[in-house]
Amino acid sequence: MFVGRADRQVKVRGFRIEPAEVERQLAAHPAIRQVRVCTRRHPDGRHELLAYLVLAANLTFDAYHRHLADTVAPYMRPQHTYVVDALPHTANGKVDEAALLNCAVAPWRRPGPSSATPVPPCASYSSWRAASLAWRISPRATDSSPAAAIP
Repeated sequence: MFVGRADRQVKVRGFRIEPAEVERQLAAHPAIRQVRVCTRRHPDGRHELLAYLVLAANLTFDAYHRHLADTVAPYMRPQHTYVVDALPHTANGKVDEAALLNCAVAPWRRPGPSSATPVPPCASYSSWRAASLAWRISPRATDSSPAAAIP
């Protein structure tokens, strides 16, 4: 009987990658409280590695990028990184990757040349999460979208 994979190994750009290994390397930074690495499939069929970070302290993009370059092999580096307030969880207590992938947060990028200030966690994720939870418990939730629960 085939049960499936016990690990989360994925194939990205022709390389087999264990997201938990990338998570361990990223979580080693003292300013990163939680991290989740997952993949997203592009319409053209290729997969991208994504990292979602919950910061414990202010962290500049440059400091994050240096940590990434120092600890993670180039083929294992996420194509995009997102800073969120919290990682969503399913009713079973597992990280809800589907919710992360549907989160309307812009990728974290290097600030302009004149700005070297830390990037605070994005507040839009909290708003999205609240709407999502409201939709799940709303008696008016007849639409398949969390946005339908917002009056």
